[in-house]
Parts: sequence; C-alpha cells; structure tokens
Amino acid sequence: EENLFGTAEAPLTVAQIREAMAGFASGNVSTVPGYVKGYVISSTYSAQYGNWTIDLVDDLTAENPVIFELYACAKPAAEGDFVVATGTLKLYVNSSDVKTYEFDKGCTIVSATHNSTVTISSSVIDGEGNTSTKATIPTDAVTCCSKVEFTVTVESGYDVVVKVNGSAVTLDEGKHSFYAIENSTIEVVVTEINENEVTFDVSKQQYTNGLAIESI
Repeated sequence: EENLFGTAEAPLTVAQIREAMAGFASGNVSTVPGYVKGYVISSTYSAQYGNWTIDLVDDLTAENPVIFELYACAKPAAEGDFVVATGTLKLYVNSSDVKTYEFDKGCTIVSATHNSTVTISSSVIDGEGNTSTKATIPTDAVTCCSKVEFTVTVESGYDVVVKVNGSAVTLDEGKHSFYAIENSTIEVVVTEINENEVTFDVSKQQYTNGLAIESI
C-alpha cells in the first residue's frame, strides 16, 4: 500500500500522485505517507502561521499544468526549485467543487535543489536605534530557502537581542539560524550591561545582588 503513494527512494510525479488519489473523496486523508517530486510554480508565506504553501508541477513550461499542493510547510521553497516532499495525502473540495490535491498541514520537504540566491540585509543598532559598532555579523549572498546559521560577535560588557525578519531568534548550540527568503533581514540590538544595577525580586524578598532585606 505504501508504494501506491511513492517512497523516499522513488517519489511520484505530480501526475502520478494525483492519479493514485483517484479514489479519494472530499476530506479523505491517507493512512500512510506519500512522496512527491516536482518543480515549484508558486510559494506563499503566511506571516500569521509562520509557514509556506507551495504548489508543485511536473513541467514549468506547460500552459495549464496539473498542480499538487504542499500545505503549511515549515520549510520554504522558491519558484523554480525542484523538491521532494512527504506528508499525509488529502483531497480538499471547496464550495465551488474545485478540487485541491495536497499534503495536509505538517508536510515536510525532504530535499530541494534551489536555483536562486538572495542577499541578506543586516543592521547593528543600540537601544536608541543608532548604528552601533559593538557587535558584528556576517552578510553574504546565500542560496534562497537554505538554512542559514550565523554567530554574533559582541564586545565585552554588551548584550544583544537578535531578530530575523522582525522576530527574535534564540541561540541553538551557540548559533542563530533561519531559512533565507527574499528580503530577509537580520537586526541586532546592542545594550550595555550595567554590572552595578540592583534589581528587586519580590518573590525572593532580596536584591538580586545578594543584599537581603526584610520588608519593602
């Protein structure tokens, strides 16, 4: 049964996987994963949900190609890329009886051949929004939709908050990472560490620098 919908070693074309779904009714989902390969004809990012909906075809030059949709993918792909993907097969039929053959939410791009590069813009600023030289980051042209890992070098006595496309990113094994898309931006906000600052933690009834108190 699994071979009916393709395998990791032998993914189906868009036409083949749609044919394999011929017996699906609206809302039906597969009990085993499917595997498909094809070229990206469109890719749409949802800022609200942080994922991509990607349409695949067998031939980018065809006038009216049949389409298979990768719904709500965590990884991006750009137009013209060749991808192999896996997920739960689903047939969606809207109120106008238009059928969408797709992988349901949570599908995964197994591999991708990316065909374009993008330049990442970056800025290092202080807490007031002024340009700062207290931290440095790399800025190179990278392959579109590839995973980019980078480190931020910070001068002693300073701390940073790192944002990619407006959202804060945290360290993972000493590096920051994101998937590069067109118009990606990295922003580093640098603040000076005030080692003499005393803050009060009410729950512990003491200053965080170790000076205990009895009341406030």
